[in-house]
Amino acid sequence: MRLKRRFLFLALTALGLAILTPGCFAQPAEMGETGDMARNELGQNNAPNVQPSGNMDGAPAGIIFHHWQGFALKGDQSYILRVSIESIRPVGPMNVRKLLASNKTLEEVGKEILAEEGNVTYRGHLRLGESTYWLTNVEVRLARSNFTLSADLNEPLENPAASNSTETVGRITVNTTGYEGERKSQGKLIIATGQLIGSYRVLLDMLH
Repeated sequence: MRLKRRFLFLALTALGLAILTPGCFAQPAEMGETGDMARNELGQNNAPNVQPSGNMDGAPAGIIFHHWQGFALKGDQSYILRVSIESIRPVGPMNVRKLLASNKTLEEVGKEILAEEGNVTYRGHLRLGESTYWLTNVEVRLARSNFTLSADLNEPLENPAASNSTETVGRITVNTTGYEGERKSQGKLIIATGQLIGSYRVLLDMLH
């Protein structure tokens, strides 16, 4: 009997401490917080079209982001394919003020930056299945609703510490066409070496 009373006393004491110490248990996230977390994660995966960067030779830089996602097909094999390109262009202070004062959308601002004369630096990467390649010699051509991308695929050498150079292992060419508010892309991917060697048909959606 005494043992039962002692056990009951200990159980009630532990329950009282738990009630008085709400931090002992993790609190469930509210629906609003969960939605915000999801939106933040999506925002990281889908960056805006134009973002400011640091200074390049004293002038602010406009960065245009382009992202594609879809599939690469070879025979009866299919691989998830993701392509990301950044075009970096110095923008003069006067142009920055004009763009900020305008009521243009991000897409319109991005097109204006692309139309400006000046040196443009392209960089990007391609992910085919679980393999990642750097993109070099990137060429971008805009014509009305068409967007054409071509680039060489490079991957680090086996001993990158010994050299900063990379080795060209393939090439990708993609043509994007706008239709009814959607931007669909088709093209060709060639990989000359490695386990993924072959010629692929490329089907992509241009996210932005």
